[in-house]
Amino acid sequence: AELKTADSRDSVSPVVEDPYAWATWETCSHNLGDNPCNFSLIDHTGKTVDLYQFYGKVIVVDFSTMWCGVCKNIASKGDEWATEFGRDKFVWLTVLIEDASGSTVEQQDLAAWADAYNITVPVLAGDRSMIDTTEPLEDGYPITGWPTLVVIDQTMVLQHGINGWNEGVIKNWVSSLL
Repeated sequence: AELKTADSRDSVSPVVEDPYAWATWETCSHNLGDNPCNFSLIDHTGKTVDLYQFYGKVIVVDFSTMWCGVCKNIASKGDEWATEFGRDKFVWLTVLIEDASGSTVEQQDLAAWADAYNITVPVLAGDRSMIDTTEPLEDGYPITGWPTLVVIDQTMVLQHGINGWNEGVIKNWVSSLL
């Protein structure tokens, strides 16, 4: 729909509000202490999910693959922790980078993962472009093993990261931020 002024027949573009107006930083990176860059990925239900929509919550981002044994073993942790810590204060995002054969993840793969592990927290389709091993990081996360988990605080500051799984350490990081 076009908006018209009372004085002319020229159309005026509607004002679109920035949904992330609170994101006042000029740069983003995936280095500890920085504001991570936003991403928009498709979830297991077919919806687009933005990282920044979880501002105000502690966020665990779990970068996994469908072929990784440890990734499968921790797949249900997101729902467990969301129940324990409170869904109003905490979210776990699983970002699958590869399917079971090491190929690109499709929406039906996400749905199968969510069904197999009875997951309700977002399961997202990522890809290898999210990986960066440069120092300092330029374009992605420092993923050198599976799973890799990062913890982002309520103000969108990347606080912690770990390659591999250590439940006690990660749970303590989350608890300390709540």
